[in-house]
Order: sequence, then C-alpha cells, then structure tokens
Amino acid sequence: MKTMITEAAKDIIRKFDQELFSILREDVKKFRQNHQDNMINFNTKRFDMELKQILATELEQFRKRNATTLAKVS
Repeated sequence: MKTMITEAAKDIIRKFDQELFSILREDVKKFRQNHQDNMINFNTKRFDMELKQILATELEQFRKRNATTLAKVS
C-alpha cells in the first residue's frame, strides 16, 4: 500500500515537473521572441534616425547649392 502511494506521489510530482518545464519553455520562447522584436524595433528606429540625419544633411546641402545658384542668376 505504501509503495502504491509513493509511486502515485512520484507520478504526480513527475507530471507537475513536466507541466512546469513546459510552461517555462513557453515563457522562455515568448521572452526570446519579444526580445528579438524589441531589438528589431530598436534597430529600425536607429536606422530611421540615421536616415533622417542623412536626408537632413543632404537637403541642407541642396538648399545651399540652390541659394547660390539663385543668387548668381539674379
């Protein structure tokens, strides 16, 4: 009788551990995906800011060239 109870208790603990590991694996998987998504968003924002800076610089240079050209024509 005691052996049956012990085996039943071990079985319950085994099932609990399996379920716990399953939940933990899923949590780690979600965390990694969320982290990856955040890194992609961060990299995209950084790229956008760098692109914005480059475009602003080029636009400023374009405006200076046009201002010089317009001054020569006038």
